[in-house]
Amino acid sequence: MFVVNQGPKFLDEELINNIQSDSRIRIIEQNNLGGCGGFTRTLVEAAESDLKMNYHLLMDDDIVIDPRVIKNCVNFLSNTEEEVVLGGSMLDSLRPDILYEAGARLKSSNAIESLMHNVHVGDCRTLSAFAEPMHVDFNAWWFCAIPLSAVLKVNYPAPIFIRGDDFEFGIRLGKNGYETVSLPGIAVWHEPFYAKPPGWQQYYDLRNRLIFAACHDDSVKIQSPNHLLRHALLEPLLTHNYQTLLLNLQAIEDFLAGPNMLFSTAPNEKHAEVVGLFGTERAESLTRQKAQALEYLSSHRSNKKKSGVKAGYIGKLIRSSFMKSANGKPQGILMDVDVRSDTVGNRSYVMTNGVRSFHLLFSPDRKKFFYYLRRIFKAHSRYRSELKRSKLLWKDGITAWRDRSVWEHLFARNP
Repeated sequence: MFVVNQGPKFLDEELINNIQSDSRIRIIEQNNLGGCGGFTRTLVEAAESDLKMNYHLLMDDDIVIDPRVIKNCVNFLSNTEEEVVLGGSMLDSLRPDILYEAGARLKSSNAIESLMHNVHVGDCRTLSAFAEPMHVDFNAWWFCAIPLSAVLKVNYPAPIFIRGDDFEFGIRLGKNGYETVSLPGIAVWHEPFYAKPPGWQQYYDLRNRLIFAACHDDSVKIQSPNHLLRHALLEPLLTHNYQTLLLNLQAIEDFLAGPNMLFSTAPNEKHAEVVGLFGTERAESLTRQKAQALEYLSSHRSNKKKSGVKAGYIGKLIRSSFMKSANGKPQGILMDVDVRSDTVGNRSYVMTNGVRSFHLLFSPDRKKFFYYLRRIFKAHSRYRSELKRSKLLWKDGITAWRDRSVWEHLFARNP
């Protein structure tokens, strides 16, 4: 067992005693290289081990697992005629009998489709959904067993820190003939993604999705300049979500720079920059008690006939140019799925989610509006003119950054 510790040294005495009393457990201390760096370190250690292992099981450190699941995993892999990737499903830890995802597929639009999403596994009437095998493109690494022969064949992930290393690696495994299988009864409980407030992760979501599309243009289409303008830039601006907008602008800039420029900075150093950037525009978080005093705002879409997407956004920008900066007092609450430029308008609001795990205040700011509007059109113009060149940089240059020598250099840094 390889346990990669990318944080402070362990202090729990029971944990330390268990580690020291079992020679099969190896603790590896290293710099914070993100989930990608932690998982890749275990892949490297397993692939180069003398223990004659044929599979490597990756597991998140924040899951809840029934140990019998590991036994079932071993039993299944011991009886397969061909080497496969065995993925474990994710159960919603906030709703323990709800299946969140049983593997996923990648759409040509570069969107991910979760399989068996929100299925109630405590109801026997849903068992028929598991009767036929499903085509799975990849399985996230909360629980995923990978043949070590595959690791040696396809090489390692690139050092992208977090977000997307598992699905990019999974797609490469599929292209090299390794099928991903998702089995009923092999699952772990994990905190659902809808429970987490939007934060600095947005930078990695956009940047790494652009990188993936550039490197796998035979599978997906990269976001067009106008699509990126509308969804990644204008929507955050018109909903006063300056924290997301700033992160998206940086993500686009770093993608256009290409792999050699981006990865010349160590992942932990780049992450410190991203977190610092997020802190400059971080939305105010309200207490649940303060948010409960607010009423829910209408999220009804207008039924008026629109003259087109382009004209619609021009009208919204004109409307917003006359807005007044808010005093920070919210007019009400909107659910995160209802936050859109046509439901927010020029008002200040609090965004929350279905389980009310966060309440973030977003307010219009006239000065920021014009400042970011200029940056948006500059970024859009650059993306349009440099997209073709940047796609080639990534497609031609990414292979070198998956090499063992790259990771060896990163692992050698003192934690």
